[in-house]
Amino acid sequence: MTERIIQVLLVEDSPTDARIVRDELSQATSASFVVTQVERLSEALQQLKARPFDLVLLDLGLPDSSGLETFARLQAANAAVPILVLSGLADGAIAFKAVQAGAQDYFVKGQYGERALPRAIRYAIERKRTIEALRLTHEQLRLLLDHSPAVIYAWKLHGEKIIPHLVSENITPFLGFKATEAMGGDWWTGQVHPADRERAEASLGETLAHGKSQTHYRLRHKDGSYHWVDDNRQLVRDSAGHPSEMVGVWTDITERKQAEEALHESQQRLELALKSASLGIWELNLANDTAIHTLRHDQIFGYETPLPEWSGAIFLQHVFPEDRAEAEKSFQRAVATGHFTLQCRIVWPDQSLHWLSAEGRVFYDEKGAPVRMLGINADITERKQAELEVRNQLRELQRWQGVILGREARVLALKAEVNQLLAEQKQPLRYAGPDA
Repeated sequence: MTERIIQVLLVEDSPTDARIVRDELSQATSASFVVTQVERLSEALQQLKARPFDLVLLDLGLPDSSGLETFARLQAANAAVPILVLSGLADGAIAFKAVQAGAQDYFVKGQYGERALPRAIRYAIERKRTIEALRLTHEQLRLLLDHSPAVIYAWKLHGEKIIPHLVSENITPFLGFKATEAMGGDWWTGQVHPADRERAEASLGETLAHGKSQTHYRLRHKDGSYHWVDDNRQLVRDSAGHPSEMVGVWTDITERKQAEEALHESQQRLELALKSASLGIWELNLANDTAIHTLRHDQIFGYETPLPEWSGAIFLQHVFPEDRAEAEKSFQRAVATGHFTLQCRIVWPDQSLHWLSAEGRVFYDEKGAPVRMLGINADITERKQAELEVRNQLRELQRWQGVILGREARVLALKAEVNQLLAEQKQPLRYAGPDA
């Protein structure tokens, strides 16, 4: 197994203390310590700029710096490297303050104990790496939250009380409040829309009963407007299994709710328009010949209640036999052109005959294959009956016109014959004018 090499920067102006440190580290068996010694803080800063070190052993009392300032200047120059403070008996309090300021540990010079210094160095390095990893993770999480629409929150459970103790900072661009404001005891209930409050508060009981809950409600923005949120909440239990905390996520779904409302209103207007026009809607899956259809669609085919299934084959069964071939051709043309149009006669369950008008559009997949057809149906029986009545009346009118014109021609012929007889008898003509 390869022996680990640890690069140590020893900042110590006392040759005796420096030798003691070297002796302590030379006896280590778990790692090999390479010690670089300098006597002044300025030299240490130069070394840190020149090359990397795994750890710094720092004496706070140096020729060019002393006290806590020595630690502060070194840490400011390189915050990533862990620092162990070496102190004399007289400056133990200052060394402790250095630990509070970020040093990994401190030792009183000459009182290292059996292999304590090598072990402390290894622990300090690992501890610093862990702290740095946690700091990086925290920064990444903060960056993610700052640019995320989801607000994270946590509420402590204390008896029957719910005490907010965490709200992510990105609540400000979401609702205009600072995180500290949102952690007020009554903030949440105060911001829930009055019409949604019962549902929102009921979700708390659901979380406690089932361990999780999800609900939608509106929260008031600081400017007075309301935003829709999706509240997804989980219950956290302590080691004894008792509820201790609720952790949740608020996601802004205002645009989605507005889109849903607009779609709902559009659907209502469409349904009203279709109802007024007495149109039925259908969508045919061309792959498996199954269809989605409205109640009005079924009523057009003579059914008062919704049919359990519909298809192109079922449609053709309802088409009057003499019109069936043309209906099949219409489907074929639709697949080729993308547009479906048909007028045909259909037979109702009571065997009565009715006229149907159908129009639709074909949709294709990315390869150009037809996958579905969407269309509308209308009962045009009354229109067809009216057209037939008009044609019958026209034919009757034309017949009577022929009769009348025939009679007029016969009268003219008789007038001409009378005038001819009178002329032969050299008598005055009875009928004058060009028609005579």
